[in-house]
Formats: sequence, C-alpha cells, structure tokens
Amino acid sequence: MDANRANLRVQNVARAPGARGLGLLYPVFTGLGIVDTRGKYVFYPHRHSGYEVILVDRGTYVCKLNDVELVLGADEIVVVKPGDWHEDYCEPPLRYFGVTFRFDDEGQGPVVMPSLFADGVRPEMQRLRVDRRVFWPLVRRIQREANPPDEFSAHVQDALLLEFFWHLVRGLPRAVLCTQFRDLSFQQAFPQQLRRLFRAHAGRQMSVAEMAVRLGMSESSLAHRCTSMLGESPARAFLKYKMERAETLLRDTVLSVKEVGTVLGFEDPTHFSRTFRRLQGSAPSVFRQQHRRANG
Repeated sequence: MDANRANLRVQNVARAPGARGLGLLYPVFTGLGIVDTRGKYVFYPHRHSGYEVILVDRGTYVCKLNDVELVLGADEIVVVKPGDWHEDYCEPPLRYFGVTFRFDDEGQGPVVMPSLFADGVRPEMQRLRVDRRVFWPLVRRIQREANPPDEFSAHVQDALLLEFFWHLVRGLPRAVLCTQFRDLSFQQAFPQQLRRLFRAHAGRQMSVAEMAVRLGMSESSLAHRCTSMLGESPARAFLKYKMERAETLLRDTVLSVKEVGTVLGFEDPTHFSRTFRRLQGSAPSVFRQQHRRANG
C-alpha cells in the first residue's frame, strides 16, 4: 500500500443495486468519489475508460489532462472523457467530488456513444464554472441514496445523474459539443415528447392536426419526423401506443376487454378487439389467457 495514502481520506459511493433505466441516450450513474486531502498526494497517469466529472468543492485542484496542466478553483468542473489521460495533484486544503457514468442504450447495457466533445477540442475547453446551487444538491442526493440503499435507490441515482448530466451539457459552449452527439440528443427528444403526448391523451381519439398543434409544429413536419425516426405515420404510432397500453392493462388488471377498450378511447368494443388482433397478433381475450397460462 502507498505510504502517502494516509494523506487522503477517500469515501467511495457505489452505484446501488438495481435495474438500469431506459432511454435512447441515457447516462447511467456508476460511482461517486469524495476526496479530502490531508497531505500531498498524486494520482499517477491513468487512462479513462468512461466519463468522470470532477467538481471542486474547496481549495485548488491541479491536474494534467492529455499532458495539458489545468488549475481549477472552487465551483469549477472538468469533464474527463473516455480515452483521456489524466493525472491528479492533490494538496490541502482540497476537497472534490468525482462523478462517474456510462451510457446505456434502451436498457440493453453499455454502448459506445459518440464523444460529448467535438474532435480537436483542447482540454481547456473541457472545464467550466458552475453554480453550486444546482450541482451540489444533486451530488449530495446521489450520495444519500447509498446510505443505505433500497430497491429504488439505483433508479433515483440514475434520475439524479440524468438531471446532473443535462445541466452539465447546458453549461458547455455549443461549439465544443460533438455534432453527432447534438443530433442524437435531438433524435431522443422528439420520440420522448411524442410518447408523453400519447400517454396524456391515451383515453380518447386525437387527430394528427391536434398532435401537431400540441407539439408546436406543422402536420407535414410531424409526419416527416415520425416517418424518418419511427418508420410510421403519427396516427399509426398513436394506435400502436394504445395497443401496448392495452397489453399492460390486460396483463396487470382485472378490467374486462370492453373496459380496457373504453379506457383507451374505443367506443365500440368490437373495433377495439379487431384493432388489437390486427396489430398484436391475437384477440385481447386470447392474449390474456396466454399470459395467465404462461405465468401459472
């Protein structure tokens, strides 16, 4: 063990046990380090496999990022991205937080995402001054979820990290962000907005014209985005959402088939059953029976 390690008091906060969240572009919390320096200490050069955000709480933080020396004061952040070489020089009075995360894709596990930063961005552009009233409470709440964790803690940590991440992206100059990352962020935003709209109005019929008004765009723009991003028309996407919701209600409630159809805005139960069978491959009653047999 390094004798100089006694100069540091390091508290590591692990990701709580639990399932991953969902999303097209979804940062997932992996750890939080809280470092207090009691004497000089050096974290020798190491290459990062994931993202780490260093937040300086007090004192002066000095590091080398890809051989460029950076000096940060309180309320400053530096973002270390995958592939970066990083070396820390710790000297009291210094206290900082290190938040680490990765990207997951649709709950399928870790994926290779485009870099947050554009090619050629200098290490000096990976730092920024932030408002501690925004970031510090989020870090503290992530920490509290691990003391002690319960079955919901991982989900809460991921939700807090998601808010932390987008505040971070908002604070970075647009010029330093990777174009592909910005495009991917946009591609995520529209399907999520559309799904929120569907969820809010699943109990009734809604025309494409009304969808467009509620989303603040023209009907042609809405149709183009649905076709290019989802591969289907807005009306069919809404209908498919209703059928997915119908499956959930048939599985998890005791509502009759007629009642499920009514909940989803179908006045004619025969129309509902035919639509469900056409899109889901079986009649609602058959789907329910098959699910019950499969689950004992």
